[in-house]
Amino acid sequence: MTHTNKSRCLSVFLTAALVATATGPLSGCTGDESEAGTTMDAPRDKPRVQAMTVTAESFQSTAILTGTTEADEVVRVSAEMPGRVLSIGFEEGAEVKKGATLIRVDARTDRAMLGQYRVQRDQANKDLARTKDLHGRGLATDADVERAETQYKMASSSVRMAQTGVGKSTVDAPITGIVDTAHVRAGEYVNPGAPIATIVNFDKLLVRVPLPESMLLAAKPGSTVQVRFPALKRSLAGKVKRVGVQAHEGTRTFPMFVEIDNADHALRPGLRAAVTLVTAEHSNAVLIPRDAVIEGIKDRYVFLLDGDRAKRAPIQLGDGQADRVQVLEGVAAGDKLIHVGHRDLADQDEVLVLGDAQ
Repeated sequence: MTHTNKSRCLSVFLTAALVATATGPLSGCTGDESEAGTTMDAPRDKPRVQAMTVTAESFQSTAILTGTTEADEVVRVSAEMPGRVLSIGFEEGAEVKKGATLIRVDARTDRAMLGQYRVQRDQANKDLARTKDLHGRGLATDADVERAETQYKMASSSVRMAQTGVGKSTVDAPITGIVDTAHVRAGEYVNPGAPIATIVNFDKLLVRVPLPESMLLAAKPGSTVQVRFPALKRSLAGKVKRVGVQAHEGTRTFPMFVEIDNADHALRPGLRAAVTLVTAEHSNAVLIPRDAVIEGIKDRYVFLLDGDRAKRAPIQLGDGQADRVQVLEGVAAGDKLIHVGHRDLADQDEVLVLGDAQ
């Protein structure tokens, strides 16, 4: 290569180096640094939230107690005299009216004895009259009169007893109701006190509920409660009839009886019932959505809107009502509660409110 050519190549090399220095490093070598710089300089998005204005309102604290229905009247009818059952005037599962004849017992022996006692009474009455006549003429003593009177009284008593036995040969229904169980059949022999039938009147039902002692003041006789029957998917209004005076030793609860109308017999004794009892009235209660409450490690809290920032507010809760809960401390009427988008917030985060607080 000649000297001229060597000079020309060196000149081209130096020119390329100067151009590279003036224009900066090659873009392929510095792409990552450029992207990193762009990411660091980009503004952070504000959390988007929705808020509501907290108001005060009337609120009832309630408790749900589980009970069991009972028939208002249950009577177990028994025989009053011994004898063989001649006839039965009822069917199991059928209704009987008060005063209807349930059974007839063979009373032929009592009727025969009644006739005999009547004869003895009549004769004793004649003897008494004759003795008194003799006493008036001085032919009988006072003791003779007393003995005659005693004989007449004993004979009269025997007649009344026999009449009672004959009258008890039929057993009548003491109440109107459904024959739940028949205990005898025609032709059977019964003794006094033997069960004949169990009659149930459930035109009205009683719900027996174990009432905690802390709710005694709330369970006032005559107060209205709501009674729900889960098995039938039905709810009715009932009234507190009475509360027992003695607590159960094991549970320390008092039996509360709630009366409900059941004229259509749609409900049956033995059903499980959920009774809603109002335990307290609050005239100015602060209620917030349950979902707005965040369970912390040591406390519960919500986020309130403070200007354009989220303020963490510890709270104390009271009773609940469906999807809302009462706040006792930490939130007041007029506060703006963040109830949407609050889960990922931190205290004093700057937020973007979507729409006006309501």
